[in-house]
Amino acid sequence: MAAAQEGDTNIWKNFEGRTLAEQIVLDRCLDSGNAGATFAARLAGHEHPVLVTLVLQGSAGWERLSASWDLAKQLEHANVVRVYASGLDDLDGLPVAYAAADYPDATLASILPERLLTGEEGQALLLDCSKGLQY
Repeated sequence: MAAAQEGDTNIWKNFEGRTLAEQIVLDRCLDSGNAGATFAARLAGHEHPVLVTLVLQGSAGWERLSASWDLAKQLEHANVVRVYASGLDDLDGLPVAYAAADYPDATLASILPERLLTGEEGQALLLDCSKGLQY
């Protein structure tokens, strides 16, 4: 498979159903761009789905991002997204950096278009964020 070309974001859908790093099955491409994609996935030995982010090696900032994922694997806190696996791999000649992390139940971006947060919800959200940042 050829490397992703400028403006060619559909290439990522070709990897649905493929195995990454011999432990992660990429189930469904949720979002993609020129330099990477996000997948709903399954991680071997993990009962819940994970969210996998792929970034093309050589794209802007990929090394810094990959290094931050490696460091994040050491973090374990209720208010910080858990990174279970990260590394480098090759998908049909396409070199990628990847991270497999908690799959969110919901995101603020998905809730706000539907409704505003209540005062209590906003306060709880800010408290949880501050605890995660304090960690």
